[in-house]
Amino acid sequence: MTRILVASRNPDKLRELRDILGAEGYHPVSLLELDPAGGLEINETGRSFTENAVLKATAIAQKFGELGLGEDSGLSVDALGGAPGIYSARYHALDAETLRGIYPGYPGGRPLTAAGIPADFLNNVRLLAELEGVSDRAARYTCAVALATPTGEVLLATVGMVEGRIGDRPVGDGGFGYDPLFIPEGSELTFAQHTPQAKHAVSHRGRALKRLVDFLKEERP
Repeated sequence: MTRILVASRNPDKLRELRDILGAEGYHPVSLLELDPAGGLEINETGRSFTENAVLKATAIAQKFGELGLGEDSGLSVDALGGAPGIYSARYHALDAETLRGIYPGYPGGRPLTAAGIPADFLNNVRLLAELEGVSDRAARYTCAVALATPTGEVLLATVGMVEGRIGDRPVGDGGFGYDPLFIPEGSELTFAQHTPQAKHAVSHRGRALKRLVDFLKEERP
């Protein structure tokens, strides 16, 4: 298998990357393996998913001298002005001013924190609370991936997206993040109710990584 360095320490995201890329003959090697001590810190200062993906890809490629893959993804909700967006992973802990810095249409809300409670759970609780009584539940998942060389050249930056809506309550025990709430267009099931294979076939991450694989096979058959 051809190895590819991935600038992520998220075990749930890495599992999906390995499922999707592994089936195509690629072996993702994560920062959990390359840098277990956490020496490489990547500041996600971009204002979009693509900008953050490029920052991650170039950082890992330059650090370890091989092709680097950066990925950034999240959920955008229309009724929240596009939030939580690039802040999806830490949405629960952010104040309204921070969110409005990227999403001016965010209507406002308070941080939600609780010691020992997983971030995914708190993110979902806050999202449901802020959509209580809101009829517009339209949302989309976005995934940006970027591929960079050790010299900092960005070979590819692409985006995958899936439209859908936010359910009234969490349903399902699969996936991660906002999957128990997100119902993709054309389905009545949340992503957390999909099998991994069914989710990968239509998901934002699956679509973005398919474009990556097509590029790799064209450039490096």
